[in-house]
Amino acid sequence: MIPHIRAIFVLGLLLFLTGCPALLSALTAASQGAQWLSSAVDVASAGSDAYFARHPHPENEPAVDRAVRNARRSVAALNALLSAGDSAADQDVEQAKKDALAAYGELRELLSGLGVLSGVAPPGGAETSAPMPEPFTLPTRDDIADRL
Repeated sequence: MIPHIRAIFVLGLLLFLTGCPALLSALTAASQGAQWLSSAVDVASAGSDAYFARHPHPENEPAVDRAVRNARRSVAALNALLSAGDSAADQDVEQAKKDALAAYGELRELLSGLGVLSGVAPPGGAETSAPMPEPFTLPTRDDIADRL
């Protein structure tokens, strides 16, 4: 009887181990995508800081700060679920991906609409003596979605 139990244990272990690489690979790829998304949010934040240092705007700055915080919060939630998740295709993980992509998309649209990505001064806006902001490129929402 004991040889049968060993055989079942070994078979179960083999089945478990052969599924692990695929699971680990999917989670690793999604985690790398989330890292890239986090880096894009950091670039957006630094770029907007440089832009507003030269072109202060009391109405737009808080909106950008809220969008950055929302994107960071969404990415943090995604990272937490990926760290604790059993699968990159888990429903909670999928929803967190959608939320993070939506928050990032809103941030990118806001920055683009305000001229922050191009570094162009707003018409008639105040300027300081801070260095001119450089244009910068952020990946599109679809670019990031392809990696999550």
